[in-house]
Amino acid sequence: IEPSGTFIVAGPPGSGRSNAVAAIAAQAVRARPGARAFYIGNPRSAAASAFPWVAKATDASSGMSLLNEVTELMDAEQCPIVVLEGVGEYASSMLELSLSTFVKRAVRGEALLIAEGELSEWVTNFGLMGELKAPRRGVILQPETIDGDMVLKTPFPRLGRGEFPAGRGILAQRGKIARVQFPHVLNDVPAVHG
Repeated sequence: IEPSGTFIVAGPPGSGRSNAVAAIAAQAVRARPGARAFYIGNPRSAAASAFPWVAKATDASSGMSLLNEVTELMDAEQCPIVVLEGVGEYASSMLELSLSTFVKRAVRGEALLIAEGELSEWVTNFGLMGELKAPRRGVILQPETIDGDMVLKTPFPRLGRGEFPAGRGILAQRGKIARVQFPHVLNDVPAVHG
C-alpha cells in the first residue's frame, strides 16, 4: 500500500478492521522511516494502544488539536500518517470541516490517512465520506459481491462468504483488485506506555 493519500478500511463487525489499520500503519512507518503516526478514534479500540502513536485523540475536540499538529508537519514538508478509526462518528461532528481540509491535502500526497469504518458507514457519497471514497482505494474485509461497488466504486467478482475469515478481504487500487490477508499484529506491535 503506497504510504500517502487516503485509504479506506471497511468491513462488518469482527472482521479485523482494527488489526488491519495497525498493520497498515506499521507497514507505512517501515516504508518511510521517521514518519510520525497519529491516531483518532476510540480509546478502547485494540489499535489505540497497540502501536507507538506520536499522539492520540479520542474525541472531536482533541482531534482538532491533533490535526493542527499534523498540519504543521505537512507545512514543514513531512508526510505524517493518520489513522481515523470509526469514521462515521467524526463525519458529522465539529471535526468534519478540519478532516475535509486534511483529506484534500492527503489526496495530493502530503499525508497518509487510513479511514476505518463499518460497511454501513460507507453508504453515502456526500461530504467527508464522499471525499474519502473518491480515490477508490482501500480494503474491504469479509466482503460481499456488492460491497466493492458500494464502497470503492470497483466491481468485485462473485464471492462466497466462507472464503473470507477475519483479516482477509479484497484490496482495490486504481480499479484493480487483489485478495489479501492481514497478519495478526495487535499483539506484535510494541504497546504505548504512559
